[in-house]
Amino acid sequence: MRIRPKEKILPNGVKDEVNITDGVKVQRNKEYILQASDVYGLNTSYAELDFARINKASDSAMYGQFASSDNTSVLDGYPALTGDIDYNSSEMLDRVSFRSENIRFWVGVPKGTTLEQVKTLLAGTTLTYQLATPKTFISDRLW
Repeated sequence: MRIRPKEKILPNGVKDEVNITDGVKVQRNKEYILQASDVYGLNTSYAELDFARINKASDSAMYGQFASSDNTSVLDGYPALTGDIDYNSSEMLDRVSFRSENIRFWVGVPKGTTLEQVKTLLAGTTLTYQLATPKTFISDRLW
């Protein structure tokens, strides 16, 4: 019998799975609480807004590549970029782009926001992402 734990389903449909008959759990997603130290810096080169640059998790499916879409991760409270939106547009405020850099993702913030303000704003935010390699756990007692 397979059940789905009460975990987030990513926009691409990826989710964890538990087989209670066999005692096998396959973890495909991971939740991580952002720390202030995860905020690498600010990109201030745009006229309309700035971008917080946050390190991607090294075990994530999006690490080391420019993603073609933003569907392998979710940052709570920040809708993902959809389609071809101009990065120099106020439409990017309070939105996340996981495809901006190969080892970092971006969050649009108001022009002039300081790095310390961004670190305070984003620390404690939950990032849910697809693991690059799923993890399998076998147990006679999963719960």
